Formats: sequence, C-alpha cells, structure tokens
Amino acid sequence: MAGFPNRPSRTAYGPTREDERPVQNPKRELSAEDMNINFWQIAGMGLTAPRAVIGVDSLGTPVNPNFYQGLAWDPRQQLPDIVVTRNGTGDYTAVFQATYADEQDVQISTALLAGKASPQGTANLNGIVELPDAQTANIFIFDADAGTPIDSDFLLELW
Repeated sequence: MAGFPNRPSRTAYGPTREDERPVQNPKRELSAEDMNINFWQIAGMGLTAPRAVIGVDSLGTPVNPNFYQGLAWDPRQQLPDIVVTRNGTGDYTAVFQATYADEQDVQISTALLAGKASPQGTANLNGIVELPDAQTANIFIFDADAGTPIDSDFLLELW
C-alpha cells in the first residue's frame, strides 16, 4: 500500500475479494472471507494506532538520547532519534521531519493529529501535548498536586 504512514482506509487494500473456487484445504489456502476481514481489521488498527512512540529521558544532557523510539514509518529503525529539546522545567519540544519516505521511497508529508504524554514517576504527574503544526509537538509535564512544572521522563505517543 503506497503512501504509508498515511492513515489507511479499507479501499487502500483493493477491492473486496471473492473466491475463485471453494477453499479445499484451509491449512494451505486463504478464503476471500478471511482476506476481507484481515484487511478490515488492519485498516481499523491503522486508524487508531499511534504513528510515533518516543520514550524521553528528561535528565539526559542533552535531553536525548531517547530510551525508546518507534515510528510507524521506520520499521527497520534506521532513522536517527527525534530530537527533543528542553525549553525549561517541564517544557519540551519534539520536531519531526516534514516528510518521510514510504515503502516505495515516495515522500509523504508528516501529519500529526493528536498526542499524549505519560510522565514516568511516583508523584502525581500529568502531561499535556499541544500540536502547533503537523510536525511539532510541545510537551508540558507538571506536578498535579503542587501545580508546578517538573522535569520527568515521559512516554510520548502521537497519532
């Protein structure tokens, strides 16, 4: 399917399949019914799964290296880590490239739609993600009890 990591629709996987003949050996043959439900489920998962997951070490110098990075458009994990910049206590910015190559080396625009930050710690911490544009995530981590910004490792998920 050309164009990944764009969000897939069921039609991206082609027409609804039909059996040419009845399946004789289900251990060796895949029925149209099975293919159609697989395409349906894959398209549905692609609409809800995060496109990027980054574990950020907030105390590293610089903030990176990340302790985990998983990008849907980098299944071989060959791209460099996304740089996360610390702007101040509990205030971070992650900037993605404007385009990435799909599986056919066609450049696809990065289009982040939503984000979630999960601080890692024992205090009552909260995270907020704002997306000022389709390639930038601003992350704010704060102590919910004190109402003040705080540095904490966090897991960043982006859709």
